[in-house]
Amino acid sequence: MTVDGIVSDEVTGWASVEHSEYQVLGSGDIVTTPVLAFVVASVENLDTGAAFGNIWKMRSTAYKVLYVRPVSVPGKNNVYERVGVGRLFGEEVDVIFKSSEDLRSTKVWLV
Repeated sequence: MTVDGIVSDEVTGWASVEHSEYQVLGSGDIVTTPVLAFVVASVENLDTGAAFGNIWKMRSTAYKVLYVRPVSVPGKNNVYERVGVGRLFGEEVDVIFKSSEDLRSTKVWLV
C-alpha cells in the first residue's frame, strides 16, 4: 500500500473484488494496474482485541473503502473505476490515511 510516498508491506483488512482479472491467485498472471483504496467512511473506537488477531485489547479505526484503479478518459483527470469494496484497519493503515488528509479536497471521477 502506498500513500503520499509512504509504503507499507503490512495491510490488515479484507476485500471483495468484483473484477475477474484481480481474482487470479495462483494462476501465474500478474496484474500491473495499481489498485488504490478510496476511503468512503471511518468507524472510530472499535474493539480490536482477539477477534482481530491482537493479544491485547486495543481500540482502532476501521476504514470503509472502495478499491479503485485509474482509467484514462480524454479531457478528465483523477478518473477511477471501482473494482471492489472492503475495510482496512490497524495502526499502520491509520497512520497512512491520517497523513493523507490534504488529499480530502481532491475531486475524483468514478466511472
